[in-house]
This record gives sequence, structure tokens and C-alpha cells, in this order.
Amino acid sequence: MSEELKKSKILFIHPDLGIGGAERLVIDYAMGLQACGHDIKIATSHMDNDHCFDEVKLKEGQQKRELEVEVFGDFLPTSLGNRFMIIFSILRQLWMIFYLFLSREIHQYDFIIVDQLSAGLPILQGFTNAKVIFYCHFPDLLLSNKNESLIKKLYRLPIDFLEQITTSSSDKILVNSHFTKGIFYDTFKLMRDRNDVEVSYPCVDTDLPTIDDATQAIFDNHLSSSDDDCEYLISVNRFEKKKNLELAIKSFNLTLDCLSKARKNKLKLYVCGGYDDRVFENKDYLKTLETLCDELDLKYLVLDGKKLDLKNITPEDIKIKYDVIFIKSIPNLLKNLLISKSSLLLYTPSNEHFGIVPIEAMLLGTPVLAPNNGGPLETVSQNETGWLIEPKPEEWCRSILNCILTIDQKQIGSKCKTYAIENFSRKKIVINNLNDRILTNLAKSKKVKSLTMELFFNSTVNLIFFVITQAVFNQIPELNKDYMYGMMLLFNLAILKNYRFAGYWLILAGMSMSKKNI
Repeated sequence: MSEELKKSKILFIHPDLGIGGAERLVIDYAMGLQACGHDIKIATSHMDNDHCFDEVKLKEGQQKRELEVEVFGDFLPTSLGNRFMIIFSILRQLWMIFYLFLSREIHQYDFIIVDQLSAGLPILQGFTNAKVIFYCHFPDLLLSNKNESLIKKLYRLPIDFLEQITTSSSDKILVNSHFTKGIFYDTFKLMRDRNDVEVSYPCVDTDLPTIDDATQAIFDNHLSSSDDDCEYLISVNRFEKKKNLELAIKSFNLTLDCLSKARKNKLKLYVCGGYDDRVFENKDYLKTLETLCDELDLKYLVLDGKKLDLKNITPEDIKIKYDVIFIKSIPNLLKNLLISKSSLLLYTPSNEHFGIVPIEAMLLGTPVLAPNNGGPLETVSQNETGWLIEPKPEEWCRSILNCILTIDQKQIGSKCKTYAIENFSRKKIVINNLNDRILTNLAKSKKVKSLTMELFFNSTVNLIFFVITQAVFNQIPELNKDYMYGMMLLFNLAILKNYRFAGYWLILAGMSMSKKNI
């Protein structure tokens, strides 16, 4: 552990500890800081032992997880008829924080790291001694659908404003890429004068887990071809529309059209990723992808990683019967094995905030094909560890053909591994950067004044003083009521030193005088 930073108690607060990039980051950061000697705990509103990463999974025969996890408020609903999900997410987070305060556990921590939801930050910042860090994967207000109805846009307005106000209530703000940092400052205009927003990349554990016999048997006996002469492309992403998995399927289909019949029969596409039965979008989007395969005359198979039923699937079936294999909620070891066996990872989402999957693929020696925008511009080395191409099926088809027909897989695989280790290892990102630099410096600094708490304080004091002033003026009829605004203006200038509120009262005074003149 760093000599400068004493052993600390660190709490992570995360809404839903499922399988996704945000969850992967939280776990990697927690594991890295735990390796530094700190006491780590993750508080979450939901975790399913069958739908989570291995580090937080309670395995059979084990008494405890690798990381301590506690679930708070899972009894609360996540939506009302698949609506108001963001409101219920906020309520679940506030319940979690309330419970931590009720048990007084919250006061034990030296650092609290919150991600995704900022609503609880003012409470943590204002009523604990811990240094509060907010990790912004991407501004939530930009994740909502741009084509949503007017009613939903109006419903989002106060929530979006709340996000802007509450995000400032932290001692440190971290973002996952320079791309996100630029978006952050463009979006949160109230924080343009805050120059301490730092990039802290997600990372990978370079000590890869050994593929066990059971996982290897799944591949050898069911998911590979009978004579092991197939080639594989793989796409790993959650089953969500914004991930644009159609691009992988359409590009794969065009590639097949360019190959000889013998080569065509050997090329397969695995589409794998997080899938939650509770989420309507996951189910609906998988149906959309199945329909696309039908339209393109691609034969497909759908498997559930939670309960892989492979009794009737043989290697001969994979070679002859199927072109595309969908695997929902793929287990981590099987995901790693399939990536390592693939010639190319097709990373499809555009303007992705960061994207951990390309780094995972490069660590496993697999090059990456990704859009020429967003996070991959910072993670994939063009023509060295992959290709950054305009996200059009025709363009991607050319790159796929180039990769499988002309590229030396061993040579590019070696470059990929070296690049991932040198730039995105847990040691470099978490130990050297987060622990030894960011947390060490933060421990020495004073807590940041909460903009939200300051706004609440000034609003409350102004309201109380205005009520008192109004009562006094009502008792003395000869006093001009307009002088009340002047009193409020002077009170804010002389006592509170708040020029913004003074400006508000000046505007109100002007409006009042204008009405009288009319």
C-alpha cells in the first residue's frame, strides 16, 4: 500500500450490481483498492447471484465473497408499469443512504465512491466526514431517448436539473474517458468553472482466471465445430438497442457473401452479453435481432448462459446448422474462452463513453473492430491492435475480410496483449493512479462546499428573512412594500454575500415597479 495513504475504509454505492461495463469498473476498482490494503464494501440496491461477476458471486461451498457486498432496499419497486424508472432508481438510492445513516455505518468511511446516480451526493457530502467521489460514466440526462414524447421530456426536466445540481456535491469528479470529459463540460454548464474533473480509465485484471475443465468441455463438446476448423467472430455487449448489434450481424452477413462456399460454412458469429429477464428492452431487442437473422436467412441459436442446456447441441450442429449463436448472460470464463478463440471482436456501439470490452479482448490477444468515434478512439490503436472504421456494414465487411484473410493472427495478438497490459492494467489505473495519486491528494485536501447544500441553505434563509420582513411591513402600513425587495437585496449583499440571490431580488423589484407604472 502507498506509504502516503493510510489504510482506509472505502464504500462504493452502485444501483444494480449486474453484468455490464459500469459494474465491471466498480468491481475492478474495488478489487484494486482492496489489494492496496483498504477495507472495501459495495452497497447496492440489487444483486442476483446468478447474474453478476465472479468476484461478487457467492460460489458453492464458500462462506464469503471476494468483495463484501450488501443489498439495501431490493423490496422497493424498480418502476411503475415499466415507467418512471429513473425516479424509482433515485428513491432506491436514497433509501440505501437513509439506511446507512440509520445504522450509523456511513460515518465509518474515509472515502465514499458513488457512480451512475448523483441524487444522494448532497446528503453524503453535507452530513458525513468522508471524502465523496462521483464517477460519471456518462451524463444520465443524455442517455434518455431524444425522440421521446413531450410529456416525458417535461417529466425529465426537473430530473435533469437535479442531476446538474447534485453532481457538483462531491469532493472529486472522475470520468471514464476524455470523450466523456468533453461531454461532461458541455452538458453540466453550472460546473464549467470546476477544473478538477479527471479522467480515470476503467481497467482490466491482467491475472486472467484459468479456464476450468467444465468451461473447456462446453466449448469442445458443444460450441466448436466437429473438426475444430471453424473461424469465429464475436460481439460482446448488453442486449440493448443503443449497442447497435445489428451492425455486427449485417457486416457478418455481407462477409459471408464475399467468401467461397467452403470458407463461408466455417465462419460463425457469437453474439454474447448481459441480459436481464426483468428488463423489457433486453427481451424486445433480442427478438429484433432474431427477426433480422430471419430476414437475412441466417440460421441462429439462442442459449441462456445462466442455465446452458446443451444436451442436444453437437459440434456438427454448430458447423452445419447455425451461422449466429446468441448467448444471453454469458458466464465470464466462457466469454473469455470464446473471445480468445475468435479472430476479431466486433464492437458495435457508436459514441460509446469508454467501452471495457475492447480492452478485455486485446488482453486475450484478439484484435478489435470498432466505430471511429467515442471511447474506442482512446483504447484501440489503429492498425496495431485493431481498426476504427465508419460504422457501416459495407465498410466493416472490408475490415473483417482483411483481418481473416491477410492478417497474421499471432503477431497482432501479441501486440494486443502488450498494449492492454501497458496501458490499462489494474496496477497502472487503480494502484498507481487512483490510490497513489488521486485518493492520496484527496485525503490531504479540504471537503468541497456542496453547491446543492449551499443553494438549500440560501433559499431557506432568504425565505425566512422574507417572511419576517413581510410581517414587519404588514404591521407598518405607511412603509412602501417595494422596499421589501431592497431589504432582501441588501441582506444578500451585506450578510450572505450572495450576489446571485441579490440579483434575483433586484429583478423582482424591477418587475414590481414596472407593474405599478403600467
